[in-house]
Amino acid sequence: MNKFVFLSVIAISLLMPTQAQIEMNSSGTVGIGTAPSSSYNLKVANNLLVPTIYIDNLYKKSPIAGSITFTLGSLKLMHPTYPMYKTSLGINMTPSSSYALDVNGSARCTQGYWHTSDQIYKKNIETINGKTALDMLLQVQGRTYEYKTRDELLSLYQSGELKLTVDTISVMEKDENDQDVMVEKVQIEVPDFLEGNNYGFIAQEIEGVLPELVSFDSILGTYSIQYDGFIPIMLEAIKQQQTEIEDLKQQIAGISSLKSAAIANTSSNLDTNQQPTTLFQNAPNPFSEETKIRYYLEDQVNTATLYIYDMNGKQLRSYDLHHKKEGEITINSGELEAGMYMYSLIADRQVKGTKQMVLTD
Repeated sequence: MNKFVFLSVIAISLLMPTQAQIEMNSSGTVGIGTAPSSSYNLKVANNLLVPTIYIDNLYKKSPIAGSITFTLGSLKLMHPTYPMYKTSLGINMTPSSSYALDVNGSARCTQGYWHTSDQIYKKNIETINGKTALDMLLQVQGRTYEYKTRDELLSLYQSGELKLTVDTISVMEKDENDQDVMVEKVQIEVPDFLEGNNYGFIAQEIEGVLPELVSFDSILGTYSIQYDGFIPIMLEAIKQQQTEIEDLKQQIAGISSLKSAAIANTSSNLDTNQQPTTLFQNAPNPFSEETKIRYYLEDQVNTATLYIYDMNGKQLRSYDLHHKKEGEITINSGELEAGMYMYSLIADRQVKGTKQMVLTD
């Protein structure tokens, strides 16, 4: 037959119960410890020890014309002589000793991926510094890309730029007399990547920033990334950003409060002979060399001071005002750096007005 499974059985217990344990129906399907099913050639109720499994006719055509499906309730791979010896499983590829499972292609599950993360398994636990996490992420560059095709990868392999796993397999084929003969064929394992646009990182770029999240396969000479390792780093970076945002909100609220008080105490459209203590807009504004700030002080004012602040609310200059009625002070460009500033008139410990001025280069 075109597809068969050859089972080399080590031993069968001679202590057979009176009830039949092996049953075959009229269709030729077999059940061991259970009734045979028309859906399967062989159905086993409990454990099955198979030292050797040989599957024929998988590589007769290219691409593979058919497929064989294994339905397993559970699967446990163990070294036959040393049960605790590490065993690797490869799906559509030869497994690597660096990983317990290697898959060439996409993997899917219905209940998500669960990573063992219990505290009992861990030591040297430390909190990730939010500022450090943010600095690291700012060095990481997200990329969009497409994977190279199978033909392109084969071309790189043939030119010696890319290493691929090469294996010799034995397959059963029909000769000219329609007899089964064993034929050896060379199989080159080419990675199977998703087509179309993808989003991610370049492993060599990540290695310089977060080497703990990068793995190097010394046999194939290629890099891999542990993407879920970015999650706690991004979390702490977001928390750090939120702290900085809250600090900025408080600074803005303080500046807004100062400006509101200035608006409530300023009436720049009144005549200077009739108005109360007033602060006027500097002129010229913006300025590059010098500007003059006019003010008006009522006779009953005891103390008055003009303060200059940067846009973060830090005090830079102060000028005591002694001239009652109309007065002015001159600000030279050499006193400040180019930028935007606020200035306020405070008389008898009350804000009488706040304005903005701009110094240009």
